[in-house]
Amino acid sequence: MNMLRITDLKIDNKSLGDKFLLVDISPAYEYKDGERQDTVSGYKYNSSYEK
Repeated sequence: MNMLRITDLKIDNKSLGDKFLLVDISPAYEYKDGERQDTVSGYKYNSSYEK
């Protein structure tokens, strides 16, 4: 059985698709000592690609 390695993946426009769809944007919070703080440190973008 052949195992797929992450280094074998090709992530480019041809493999992702022709149309990029932004699905959701959510805040990424700062954590201190394992507890979430009120500070937003960035945003996470969920996307989908249509072929």
